[in-house]
Amino acid sequence: MAVRVPASALGITAAAGSIPAGAQLSPVDDQVTVLLADPSLGLRLLAVLAAVPQPLVLAAVLGLLARWARSVRRGATFTAAAAARLTRVGQVAASAGVGAFICHVGFAGALSWGARPPDVVAVPTLASLISSLGPALWWPAIGACLGLVGEVVRRGVALRDELEGVI
Repeated sequence: MAVRVPASALGITAAAGSIPAGAQLSPVDDQVTVLLADPSLGLRLLAVLAAVPQPLVLAAVLGLLARWARSVRRGATFTAAAAARLTRVGQVAASAGVGAFICHVGFAGALSWGARPPDVVAVPTLASLISSLGPALWWPAIGACLGLVGEVVRRGVALRDELEGVI
């Protein structure tokens, strides 16, 4: 199992030989990939918990979009209910996506903490913190796009109702 650990956490102690048993070091940027040959059950559980949240949110958002598409196919496209449902899907994508990213970062951090020597404390660099924010920004962007499409549908409903009143 591969675990990414800040290089500052292991750079100090790599020469002293205090790397966990069964680990190999391979430097990548300011991170070090530690390969654990025999991870404990706790580390395996943390790896699963770090990997699962974002795919679950993606599956949930795709499922909600599929339900929305089926309901639109069955009835009129420009309805207030369709607009509200699409806006809710956008809100779910934005909030649950950011929550899943926070869970991923927390579990990955705990996994990283479990793979480093017990006497070493590492502070991530500003560059690594900024680069890790990239995936977190996709979810609000996806949610905003879905919300904007929901707003367009809502405005279309309002315009259609206004035109029906004029004619």
